[in-house]
Amino acid sequence: MDLETRLDHIRQVGEEIITEGELRTLLETDDHPTAYDGFEPSGLANLAHARANLKRGVGESLDRIIAPVRNHFEKDAGARRLYLSVRSAETTR
Repeated sequence: MDLETRLDHIRQVGEEIITEGELRTLLETDDHPTAYDGFEPSGLANLAHARANLKRGVGESLDRIIAPVRNHFEKDAGARRLYLSVRSAETTR
C-alpha cells in the first residue's frame, strides 16, 4: 500500500493524530507502526467499539498474512496469467 493510501486510511479513523509531518515520517520509516487505541468508558461498555476493533484487527492481520501471495500474483508473469485465466472463467452447473 502506498504512503498516500496509508495516510488516507489513518485520517478516516484517527481522531487525534500527531502532526501530518510526523505521521508521514513515521510511515516512511516503519512498515508496522504502533498506535494507541484507547477510550475512557463513561458508562456501560459499548460492544460496538469492541466489535469494530476486532474487525479492524482481523482485517489487518489477514492482509499481512496474504501479502506474500498477493505480491506473487502481481509480480510473477506466469502467476498473473493464471490468476487472470481463473478470474475470467465462468461457473456452470
